[in-house]
Amino acid sequence: MTPLPLPLLLPVSMWPDIDRRLWEAAQNEGISVGIDATAFPAIASGYGRWLSVLTTIGLLDQGQDPGNRVTPSAVQAFIAELRRSGNGDRTIGTRLSHLGSALRIMAPQQSFTWLHPRKLLADQTKPVVAANEQWKDWPDGDQRLWEVGLRVGDILDQPNHASRLRPATVHSAVVGYRRWLVFLRENGLLDPDVTPAARVTREHVAAYFKCLRDSQCNASVIARLTELRSALLIMHPDSDFRWLTSPGGRSLSSVLPVSHKPIQIIDSKVLYDWGLTMTEDALQDPNPEHRRVMVRNGVLLALFAARAPRVRSMASLRLGQTITRTGDSYRVVFEHEDIKTGRRLEYHTPSRLSAAIDRYIAVERAELLGEQSHDCFWVNQYGEPLTANEIADMVRRQSLRTFDKSFGPHRFRHALGTTAPLADPAHPGVAAAILGISGHMVEQHYNRANQADVAIKFHGNLSKTRTERRSVARREFGPDE
Repeated sequence: MTPLPLPLLLPVSMWPDIDRRLWEAAQNEGISVGIDATAFPAIASGYGRWLSVLTTIGLLDQGQDPGNRVTPSAVQAFIAELRRSGNGDRTIGTRLSHLGSALRIMAPQQSFTWLHPRKLLADQTKPVVAANEQWKDWPDGDQRLWEVGLRVGDILDQPNHASRLRPATVHSAVVGYRRWLVFLRENGLLDPDVTPAARVTREHVAAYFKCLRDSQCNASVIARLTELRSALLIMHPDSDFRWLTSPGGRSLSSVLPVSHKPIQIIDSKVLYDWGLTMTEDALQDPNPEHRRVMVRNGVLLALFAARAPRVRSMASLRLGQTITRTGDSYRVVFEHEDIKTGRRLEYHTPSRLSAAIDRYIAVERAELLGEQSHDCFWVNQYGEPLTANEIADMVRRQSLRTFDKSFGPHRFRHALGTTAPLADPAHPGVAAAILGISGHMVEQHYNRANQADVAIKFHGNLSKTRTERRSVARREFGPDE
């Protein structure tokens, strides 16, 4: 379909006076840092299209600042007009990108996180997913049992098995059970008329086990069978499926030993300095969009280094509820439903981190939220809650840039479990207290102090040398620019 001609694209000379002055000032004063000079004609053309559409639909107030003129309703009208003219999502996305770039040039201190093509277009086309959509292809009997297993009774009822599981565990059970059904279906073993419990015979499980061993590592095999057992317990809470994960009374981990790869141990002090330095450097960034994200990332990494919560616990923080200002630090509370072990954790952040958290809350978080409002502590570039997966992806990207080795959030737990006993040998239980696990778990899974001692000393010397060099540089050449 050929797009219908839109109204004349207004050149800069025909823009409202306030828009033209701000645009020209940005070119002369270098406010538009970080934007390729060759992109300016396209940005100006895109902004001219925005102004011409507003003129056509009667929404252009020439006395308004450009930033105040870009309201959600005006942008939706802009998108609707582009659609009416036959433009597809790719073209509309380009137009919105040009509009956002123009606003970053003319109104650099304002936040337009909501003005993002992917978010705006996804919001318009995102299908409504039914609650049972994720298990809609299961046999009818399985679906009914699953829905009953998830149902919450009244206060007089005994809590069901699903009520004791975290949402992430229930989701894993769904995924794992779907894998089991796919295996049965592909091998002609799926009888939809029998119950899930009757379908889990030793012969079927042995065939599934062999299929998994042929294609997956021991850790994945253990995870698949654990997911299957969790799903079955939701549908048949009164049945005993321990034999799936403890064949012959032995745990799967003893039958299928999991080999742990050696990992690079980084001193928690180095990781903590990494986060604080990222925050400090970001405050000097002239690009507001980049500054907002990097300040948030720096605070997040420093908190990971200082207290090493699990990533889902970190994503669960709520401003004013589970993270609050108390004295010269912040009090952080992870309720039992946000902790893998079910233990409630509570501690205070280092006082040195308080100023960075204050800044993030007062400036970057507020700007990232834009027009939106919620109490989630971590906010993504679209103003929405930052998810656990987004946090993990960020850690991997930033670690690769800094350490030439990509690692995820769990590395902070390894670092703290190893370096805390070295830093405070008189209190060997400090790591277990912070991590919220038993001392045995620290010793078995985290504490690699003997192997890591040399590496940690190296990182400590590296950090000390870096600090000394920066002090010398400031003394000889003045403060950092």
